[in-house]
Amino acid sequence: MKIKTGVIFLFFIVIVISMMGCVSSSKLSTIPPSEMALQISDLPAGYVKIDSGSFSDVQNYQSFGTVKKGYGVGFSKGSTKSDLVMISQIILVMPIDQINNVLPNITSEVAKQGSKTDQLSNPHIGDSSVAFRVEDSTGNDLYIIMFVRQDVVEMIAMGGSQSDYDVLKNIAHKAESKIK
Repeated sequence: MKIKTGVIFLFFIVIVISMMGCVSSSKLSTIPPSEMALQISDLPAGYVKIDSGSFSDVQNYQSFGTVKKGYGVGFSKGSTKSDLVMISQIILVMPIDQINNVLPNITSEVAKQGSKTDQLSNPHIGDSSVAFRVEDSTGNDLYIIMFVRQDVVEMIAMGGSQSDYDVLKNIAHKAESKIK
């Protein structure tokens, strides 16, 4: 289950990075992505951090669009197939002139992925946002919220047997408030 959810999550990371497009608000973020990252205190009780770090070589993402800085963090709760829930956050800082078309391009690309992917109502986070529900091969839901604020693109995903879209929206609002 953990591997299948991870594969789906990596698929969406590639989509996010590969679909970088173009112009949002003119304000730029002033802190590094690591300072925008979610912390244990931002999550419901029981989660532990399982991984975090800056993208070691932003050059690897240049063919997909210009990413100036990137950071990712992952958390999990539970230990069995019936109670495992994972939360992941990807933060990308991009040139402001390449930000506006990110979400429309991602939405278009995700719509092509098949019947097990549903676009959810706009969660109204940041300058623009989009959300999806993906059903994995075991019938579990993976919820994904992507939003743009200033020159930052974020993707926050929650997957597992007890994933909850309303909880994820609350977490995404907390993540948005960390962008300075």
